[in-house]
Parts: sequence; structure tokens; C-alpha cells
Amino acid sequence: MNQLPGNVIWITGASSGIGKALALSIAKNNPDDRVVVSSRSMISLEANFKMLPNIYYYSADVADEVAMQQVASQIESTFGRLDRLYVNAGICEYIDAYPVDLQSVHRVMNTNVIGAIQTVNVALPLLKQSKAPRIVAISSQVIFAPFPRAGLYAASKVAMNAFFESLQLDLIHEPVEITLVYPGFVDTPASPDKSFNRPFMMTAEQAAERILTGVNQGKARVIFPKRLYWLLKLKHFTRLWESIVVSEKNKQNNKDFS
Repeated sequence: MNQLPGNVIWITGASSGIGKALALSIAKNNPDDRVVVSSRSMISLEANFKMLPNIYYYSADVADEVAMQQVASQIESTFGRLDRLYVNAGICEYIDAYPVDLQSVHRVMNTNVIGAIQTVNVALPLLKQSKAPRIVAISSQVIFAPFPRAGLYAASKVAMNAFFESLQLDLIHEPVEITLVYPGFVDTPASPDKSFNRPFMMTAEQAAERILTGVNQGKARVIFPKRLYWLLKLKHFTRLWESIVVSEKNKQNNKDFS
């Protein structure tokens, strides 16, 4: 069973956005690869992938421990190993008023943090059966600078990022490699808000291409677009960045009250 050609790949949150684009690109360009996709919506998975014979889809919420273990068990019984894991499932809920809605906090943290950890828990034993295992964790450039109304989403991504950076150290004597991905603004259903400026916007397909290029090159970090990264990271641009996002927010507020 371990002699299957190509890679066995699992992508969470694959019903739309970056996850969908990754799955379609891999399946179409690498016919020997077996691509397992999962998300909460079986309807979306069937609509997106039923015509592709090398994609296998399962309904599973990353926050549901039992459902995720079932997917892992299915991968083990069908393929006997897992070569690449894309920890992609994530949601974004903005803070519209204070005090913060704690139900929103639970939803975001359960998906973006606990869901990511749970995904690793069930997948790691399978990854260790691969000759060249890799975990690809989709973080965000939101961890590099503040964004309006995005404190909850940013907090979840900071926590997720810290987990995977520590995991890199914990697995230093294991064959499992980790790639951390930091996209900028990507036009997906997870980012519908347009109340602040989102420079250098990319499509999900463009983001998937950047991610796959970095992963295939074995990079530990994939950051794009670099123009946004340097804008966020350079200290003397901090005031400029804040003026950009706050100015755009004020424009939107003025429209709302006009």
C-alpha cells in the first residue's frame, strides 16, 4: 500500500477559497496524487470535486474530534499513509461592537486554533508513515500588524502560528517538515468585508499557485505578496499603514451616515 505513486494529500476547509483552489490545482496538474478534501459542507464538496477521480471528499468539521478521526481512519485504510497535510480550514468573524460577542470568540477559536491542533493530532501518525511528510499551515499576514475589527481573527491566527512554530521544534528529530504560509488579502468567502482598504488583493487561484510553488521548493515560510509584508513589517511604515486602514474605515463610516 505504501508503494502508491504520487502523494497522498489532505486539505481541510476545501469547499471554497484557497482550499478549493489548492485541491483543483493539485488534482489537475498531478494525476498520480490522491487528494483528500474535507469541510463541513458535503454539498459544496460534491459540486466542486465529483468529476475528478483522484479527489476523495468527506464531510468533517475540524472542531469535531470524532469526525476528524473518521477521516484519518479512512485515509489509513485506503492509502496507508499521508504525505502532505494542508491545515487550511478557517473562519473570520469581525468585531462589530464591544463587549465582544463570546459566541463569536468560541466559533473562531474552535475552528482556527482547536481545529488546527485537532487536525494535527489525527494526521500526525499517518504522516510519520510517509517517506517525505510535510504539514502546510495556512496562517495570515494579519499577525504582522493591526487591522480594523479583526482583533478576534488576528488573535486566533497568532495562537495558531505559535502552535506550529513550537511544533517545528518538537518535531526537529522527526522526518515531518512544516511550511507556514502567510497570505495577504485573498478574495474568498471567508473575507467578505470591504469596510477597510485591502491592498494587493489576490484571487484564491493566485494564492494557491504561490503556496504550491513554495511547498514544492521545500520552503519553511511562504509569504505573499511581499509588498504587503514589507509595508506591515517596516517600523517606519507603521503610521502610514494605520493611516491607510483608518482613513478607509472613516470613509466607510461617512458613507454609512450619509
